[in-house]
Amino acid sequence: MHLRKTLILAILTALAALSSHARAQGPGPDPFGGKLFPPDMIMNSADAIGLSQEQREGIHDIVQGLQGHFGELQQQLKTEVDALTKVAEQPNADTAAVLAQFDKVADREREIKRAQLAMLLDLRKKLTDDQRAKLAEMRAKMMSMAPPQELRDKAERVRIGATKWQSEGRDVGPIGEIMQQLDPLVRTGKFPEAIALLDQALKLLEGGK
Repeated sequence: MHLRKTLILAILTALAALSSHARAQGPGPDPFGGKLFPPDMIMNSADAIGLSQEQREGIHDIVQGLQGHFGELQQQLKTEVDALTKVAEQPNADTAAVLAQFDKVADREREIKRAQLAMLLDLRKKLTDDQRAKLAEMRAKMMSMAPPQELRDKAERVRIGATKWQSEGRDVGPIGEIMQQLDPLVRTGKFPEAIALLDQALKLLEGGK
């Protein structure tokens, strides 16, 4: 069960990192000025920024402590999305009922984003000023390369498929192992390789219906 939760988090973290990378290319303002860093980016850059063993353990504890919570939030979101689909698909659906259910979906999405933000803020506290500066420099280089729309679209399909498998109690281990390789490819601008990786995940997800 512990391994299963770890791989689920790997999927969600990899896709969240890709989403953050994509949003940084858009016109919307970033109120944090690119000063927050996902756990995978921190750990993948651990040697480059001189992360101590104590810091590694602290970051690990933060992420581990939130695994179950993120899983619960994702399940709640799926439940509300399923309910929205059900109420909205009726030809004569009541507008008020649809909008009310839509608000519930938006509330769950807000909770997930709030939990993610809290995690990122806690992770930042574990870093020194010099480490934060180095990570910001790495991110600036990464953000100079915008991921193509095809990559983002396939990443979203993987997210939906992985969430569905999780809700059905299926083994997401193979998907998690694939997705653990995604962020390094995106960060280094190897988009064709990243797309090929997502294709592997999609082949498993959509071929195992």
